[in-house]
Amino acid sequence: MTRDDYLAELKKYLKKLPAKDYEEAMDYFTEYFDEVGPEGEGAAMKELGTPKEAAHDVLHNLLEEKVNSDEPEQQKQSFLIALLALFAAPVAIPMAIGIAGGFIGLILGILAIAASICFTIGALSFTAFLIGASLIWESFTVLLATSSSAFALGLGLGLFAIGAGLLAFLADFYIIKGSKWTLLKVIQWISQRRRKNA
Repeated sequence: MTRDDYLAELKKYLKKLPAKDYEEAMDYFTEYFDEVGPEGEGAAMKELGTPKEAAHDVLHNLLEEKVNSDEPEQQKQSFLIALLALFAAPVAIPMAIGIAGGFIGLILGILAIAASICFTIGALSFTAFLIGASLIWESFTVLLATSSSAFALGLGLGLFAIGAGLLAFLADFYIIKGSKWTLLKVIQWISQRRRKNA
């Protein structure tokens, strides 16, 4: 395999990266081959491993960097890189299909559980808002004319329901955020295990 073949194959594995990360990775490998020169290309390829192994190392390092970053833009890109790292691990093709199927099942299971919890809490939050709003409306339109204690009770329950809805909405937000973080950590762990076993 020549240097150009190696870089062309590497591009296939890294082309889905965000443009800046793709350019940096390809510049690194191009400069690396320029430094070793034509006589050192064979040794360099041996040291780097196959293009798939080199791509997996790049993706794994990028994943570590983006998951641990405080910048929101970096964190947004972490999920894409996590999936790329998961599927770029060097494993034999039949084994990769079986393992990938298991990992996809695990990831989809985590996503389904998180989505169902978030949907349920979101529905409860929305229902609490509706109940609270209707109680407040009822308090001002009907109960105010009936008795002041019924009005106060209806208004208090309405405000309580809206407050509970807001808390549920806030909990939903943090569950979504935590699920994303957990999913990224699971993918990162899987990627590390596959890297060690390769």
